[in-house]
Amino acid sequence: MPVPPMSAEAVLRTLAEDQPDALADALASADVHRDVLVDRFLDVLERGLADPLAGSPEDASLFSYALYLLAKWREPRAYPYVIRWLSLPEEEPFDIAGDVVTQDGGRILAAVCDGNLEPITALIVNQQADEWGRSAGVAALTLLAAWGHIPRQVVIDRLKWLVQEGLERESSIVWSELAVESADIEALEIFPDLRRAYDDGLIDSQVIGRTELDEVEAMPRGEMVRRTRERRPPIVDAWAATAWWDRRPRDGDDDDDRPPYGDDDDWAADGEDYVEVTEPYRAPPKVGRNASCPCGSGKKYKKCCGR
Repeated sequence: MPVPPMSAEAVLRTLAEDQPDALADALASADVHRDVLVDRFLDVLERGLADPLAGSPEDASLFSYALYLLAKWREPRAYPYVIRWLSLPEEEPFDIAGDVVTQDGGRILAAVCDGNLEPITALIVNQQADEWGRSAGVAALTLLAAWGHIPRQVVIDRLKWLVQEGLERESSIVWSELAVESADIEALEIFPDLRRAYDDGLIDSQVIGRTELDEVEAMPRGEMVRRTRERRPPIVDAWAATAWWDRRPRDGDDDDDRPPYGDDDDWAADGEDYVEVTEPYRAPPKVGRNASCPCGSGKKYKKCCGR
């Protein structure tokens, strides 16, 4: 017989406590209580943004799950909260939601924007915001084009304004992200501007090499866009979208003995006590597209797992 869904309160409790053995049921049950949980999740975002440095691990967990579920539901009321989150200065977006910023900030922002590009543009040019938050804004723009949610030419025009006028002429993560994202949607119209940005030292060639623009130009049209859609589709399954957190039990694990998340290196040898890691999980930084792939294949990331 089908398992009855959790109550709305049980969903909130499970997500806050990040209970590995109950997460799948909680995320599935959230859809049943969507009408109730939208307002509750918006309250969660408001509380987190009110004092980004004061949240508990439970607050951070619930904040992060709220982002993914609101993105899955394409809830436009979440848009100003997501903009506020990504507009926080320095490391504060990470203080609230860890590496959700770099992993899926762009996907979440694109999902809730309801076609309104102005707040995203304001985020990208906001020099007071954390650079990774601004970069998530760039990713959101290009994903909207890749998904077909915004006409491609509208996004191209916005990118062209950014490279010609909108962005400060200083080397930054934002410039490198703009080059990466422009390549990912085959924005050939702005490649000449990007090449001038390389000449001016604005783009880090360790993140994306100048020759990669040549490679995209030589590809069959539509191929890079297809890869982008496959690699970063809209969020339709919160369980699958948050799998990278590595907080779920793995095959053969004893859930009673293993801490809720962390790497195997956090464990002592068999028979010895373990030391539970108290720092929140932080995914590794984005791999440069020309760097060696971390899977150990010996290939460049862009030719392997970064496809």
